[in-house]
Amino acid sequence: MQDVWQYSTVHNSACKVIEEQTLWGQTVCRVWLPNQDAVVRVPRSSLRPLSADLHPEIEAGRIAYVAAAAKVAEVLEGSTSVTVSPVLLAPMESNVIPLPHQRHSAAAPDSCLVPGHLRR
Repeated sequence: MQDVWQYSTVHNSACKVIEEQTLWGQTVCRVWLPNQDAVVRVPRSSLRPLSADLHPEIEAGRIAYVAAAAKVAEVLEGSTSVTVSPVLLAPMESNVIPLPHQRHSAAAPDSCLVPGHLRR
């Protein structure tokens, strides 16, 4: 039997089928779970092809959602890996280029404000 990648519904992860046996009318597969680095036996009925549940129109939205969530999580945890200046959030499809007056107001430190006076 050729090694085949499947999706284990028991372990909710991708797995590689190493061996397939039929015992007492039940087909059982030995699979390798790379996420757990373990070899286990699972019923053949609990395995599905990796591409069985993929719908390209849904997957594109799912990937965009996960990427946006990761971007927001990075900002919320205060990561300064990209820049030292404050991070601007914008839609993923756009390239943000601040206008000159926006750069000036973002760069102005709060410490130069005089109490009781508003600065524009």
